[in-house]
Amino acid sequence: MRSTALSTLPTMALLAMVTLVANAQTASTVKGKVKSIADDKSSFVVTPKGGEDVTVKVNADTKYSLDKKDSTLDDAVKVGNRITATVNADGLATEVAARTPKPAATAPAAQ
Repeated sequence: MRSTALSTLPTMALLAMVTLVANAQTASTVKGKVKSIADDKSSFVVTPKGGEDVTVKVNADTKYSLDKKDSTLDDAVKVGNRITATVNADGLATEVAARTPKPAATAPAAQ
């Protein structure tokens, strides 16, 4: 019995590594500015720099942060916020990290 358990250990380790690699290959990152949010809040559209708009789907399991603090969909995903989303092959976000826009610089008053 002991030799059988030891002989399956390398097989189990290999299976775990293959699973990790497969998951890493199916995840991608979407970065850009939030353009719009679906009325039912099941997705939002991101405009990446120099690219075409991307629709990012979300669900109850999606984790959110805003300015590096835990957040919610309603607070983190707002039109104009910059986001980085980790999405799976189906376009479903597992994590969304948002940053509030920097205030526009104001010109000095003319004298």
